[in-house]
This record gives sequence, structure tokens and C-alpha cells, in this order.
Amino acid sequence: MYPAGRIAWLLAVAGGCVVANLYYCQPLLTLFSRSFGVPPAAVSALPATTQAGYLLGLLCIVPMGDRLERRGMMVGLTAFLALVLAGLAKAPTLGWLMGLSFLTGLGSVAIQVAVPFAATLGRDPAERGHMVGIVMSGVLVGVLAARTVSGVLAAHWSWRLVYGGAAVVMGVLSLLLQVALPQQHPHDSPSLGELLRSMGRLWLSEPLLRRHAVVGAMGFAAFSAFWSTLDFYIEGPHFGLGSQTVGVLGLFGVVGALMAPLLGRLAGTRSAAAVNGTALGMMAAAFIGFGSLGGSLAGLAVFIVGMDLGVQASHISNQTRIFSLSPQHRNRLNAVYMVCYFIGGTLGSLAGAAAWHAAGWPGVCGVGFLCALGGLAALFGL
Repeated sequence: MYPAGRIAWLLAVAGGCVVANLYYCQPLLTLFSRSFGVPPAAVSALPATTQAGYLLGLLCIVPMGDRLERRGMMVGLTAFLALVLAGLAKAPTLGWLMGLSFLTGLGSVAIQVAVPFAATLGRDPAERGHMVGIVMSGVLVGVLAARTVSGVLAAHWSWRLVYGGAAVVMGVLSLLLQVALPQQHPHDSPSLGELLRSMGRLWLSEPLLRRHAVVGAMGFAAFSAFWSTLDFYIEGPHFGLGSQTVGVLGLFGVVGALMAPLLGRLAGTRSAAAVNGTALGMMAAAFIGFGSLGGSLAGLAVFIVGMDLGVQASHISNQTRIFSLSPQHRNRLNAVYMVCYFIGGTLGSLAGAAAWHAAGWPGVCGVGFLCALGGLAALFGL
């Protein structure tokens, strides 16, 4: 059996490869519009469609990790993704693209089976935070690298190559997880109905879960509002650049990803107010910067580092605290938290798109700033 640290890094690689599927579309929206001969407004809801599929998977699939063997779940979900992504590479119409994007979101909840898997490897809060931080470093690298990979490949070849390559990666990953991961069986085997009912009870009985779920939702709403509209800003008249630029900008957020293991240790040893308050303050400041200095690529790059580091620190702090509540309910706790988190992300994407069409880039910055302030208000009970 591999040592815990090596398993955590394997899960980090898996998490990064899987989560990338949710974000390949963001630098490609203008290309989709041209490819299918539709106006940009028709494709602006695509990120939210993918996140809606992810939400359904969080609600109906992730809780099963407290009932089913977790390695088998991850292997099955990655194999499913390989098939769906192969279909996306051949999508003949925008309708097919939307439907298969929804299924991509559904299968990508494999990430949220991997995170409780990693939390189980830790023996105390600091080590548990470190293990979660390792996995989340891979996840955030995947989020950011997805934009770079898709932007560059689409600029030089085709957006269809992005999804075809992703299908191959998921097929290989499914085989690797089957061979390399140990089995991890749950403590008991409740029915799906009982799992869903117990999630409701956890929500009602755990005020810490409710607080951190709302904090996470607001932070991710701000993050999603920015990244789901950046392609329109970069390709618009102010810059007039292509999808490759959006991808390159995504690389600046890797700073936050590389710091994730350290952030995980801090989350296990410092108060939520200290870690989360600082993180959300960084995000609010970043959106002020996007509004005032975001007219230059250098300004965007600098504040992307602060925003992505802030959302990463907040997210790890939230997860570390909810995983300490009830070890036998970790998948359900994570499902409740992540449902709220991606509701925030979906609403943030929609709000960002609406703000872009109504008020342009200043409107997007205003949405992100208000979401970060909302997270601070929830954290401190205002």
C-alpha cells in the first residue's frame, strides 16, 4: 500500500485532470458562437449549464461515497467522463454541446469523492488539512491550467481537439485509479433516501456547516463571475485579443494552487476568522483592482494572483472545518457544502454574464466585489 502522502498526490493529479473538464469551455465561448453561427448571448450560459450538472451530481452521487466503495466510484465516474467528452468533441449543434456539457458536470463530481478520501488519510486536524490542501492544489492547478490548455489548443487547432484530448486523459486516468488506489469502504451502508434525509438533518443541526457553506458559495460566486466573462472582455474592443490570452492569464493563478498545502496546514491550526477573513478581503481588493487597473493585461495578471489565492485559502479553510464535524459523514458534509458552493458558482456565472451585457466590465467587477463582501458578512454573522 502506498504511503498516505503519495496517495494524496495521486488524488491531486486526478482532481486536477477531472476538474479541468468544468473549465475548458470558459476561454472558448466566442469560438463556440462562431462555430455554431449563434450570437454570444446564446453561449454565455454554457458555464452555468456545466455547473448545473455538477450540482445535480453533488446532490445525488457524492453522498453515495458514504455508502459505496470510493475507489470504484472514482473509476466509474472517470470512465463515464471519457465517453461524454468524446461525444463533446463531435457535438454537431449547440444543443448537443449544452446537453453533453451538463453530463460533463455530472461526472466531474469524482473530485468530491476524492476530497473526503484524502481527508480520511489525516490523523489530526493539521494533517487532515494538509492532505486536503494537497488535493486542492491539484484541483486549482486543473482549474487554471484548463483555461490555458483549451485557449492555446483552440487558438492553434480547434476547440474539438480540446475535448478529444480530455476524453483520452479520462480514459487513462480511470485505468490508473483502478490500479494505484487502495479500496476505501464506508463505515455503514445507508440507503440513498436515508443519505439525502441525513444531509437535511446535518444542514439543520450544524450551524458551522451552514456558515461555511454560505461563505464558500459567496467566494466561488465572485470567482465564477470573473472567469465566466473574462473571455468576452479580452476578445472585445478594449483588448481585441484571442482565447490564448485568457489561457495565459489563468497561469498567474497557479501561485495560489502551489500554496495550497501550506494553506491547508494554516486552516487546521488558525481560526476561521483569521484565514477566511484575510482570504475574502484579498478577493474584495482584487475586484477593486480589476475595476481600476484591469484595463491593462499586467493589472489583470497581478490581481488574478490575489483573487485565486483568496478563493483557494477560503475554500480549504471551509472544508477543513466541516470535515472535523463528523468523520462518518464526510461525504455527506462535503456534498452539502459543495452543493451550496456550486449554487454560488452557478449564480455568480449568471450574474456575471448579466452584468457584462448590462454594464460591461465595471458591472462584472461590481458583482465580484459584492459577492466577496457577502462572504465576509456571512463569516462574521453580520
